Amino acid sequence: MEQEHTKFLLETNFICDNHKRVLLLFNDFFIIGKAHRNGQLKVKEKIELQVVFYETVKTDPTALVLKTPYGVYNLSGTAQDVKTWVEHLEEYLPSRKRNPTFGRSIKEILEREGTEGEIPSIVTQCLNCIIDQGGLKTEGLFRISGERTEITALKELFDNYSEKERDLTKYNIHAICGVLKLWFRELPEPLMPFSLYDKIVHLERENPDDKLEQYTTDIMPNLGETRPTLEYLIRFLRQMCENSAANKMSASNASIVFGPTLVRAKVETIETTLNSPIVNSSVQVLIENFDHLFGTKSD
Repeated sequence: MEQEHTKFLLETNFICDNHKRVLLLFNDFFIIGKAHRNGQLKVKEKIELQVVFYETVKTDPTALVLKTPYGVYNLSGTAQDVKTWVEHLEEYLPSRKRNPTFGRSIKEILEREGTEGEIPSIVTQCLNCIIDQGGLKTEGLFRISGERTEITALKELFDNYSEKERDLTKYNIHAICGVLKLWFRELPEPLMPFSLYDKIVHLERENPDDKLEQYTTDIMPNLGETRPTLEYLIRFLRQMCENSAANKMSASNASIVFGPTLVRAKVETIETTLNSPIVNSSVQVLIENFDHLFGTKSD
């Protein structure tokens, strides 16, 4: 995405949560600072506009509320200062194209995105960003937790902006992995549909000699609309595992991370919890037999 040059817009004194603060507004971020007697400004926080929402208070024209994934800031100033800030926020906040992504079905997301692709943009954008930033050699990929504030900010980003409006390059790779895992976990139905759960558990428990062929005939043809997304993810996981000497993520480790997310029962019970090692092994089968099961070659 093409970046425009940073431009200074406003400097205003506000009372922020009962403290005197100086707020500096730029075209792509704002700063909350504390003025010192020597005229210098100590920066307390710097927040990107792409994750900012604002609210005015109908009964109080001197009040302004800024909401971000990091906190809520209650500002108080002159009515004119509030009006000026609102005018500038209206102009410079990214357009709010509501894009609910978490907890929605793949079908709904694809219909809303209106693209020719069969894979939600959150999947392609996150995985491409990981690759572009050299993440395949990052130790603990998808295993090490990202910062909660960054994951929250990313979730806000995906739920409110289209792909062309999102810039992931400023976020830590572990946070990007974390938000993608969260999206998979919150899907109404996992990538391996509920209807296949019992078949998968049976196959892995019995482990017949023709298990791979049974995957080919009984599992893969019945994935439905989730197949392109699953194929895209498993292709990436195989590529990640090929770099396990650096990232420490073998096929076994990757399956432990993704098993409970990709293969789960419609109703969770103690028995399904005990089945975790079994469903994990099914994901390992997909990774280690990618070409055979998906009938394609990875790049």
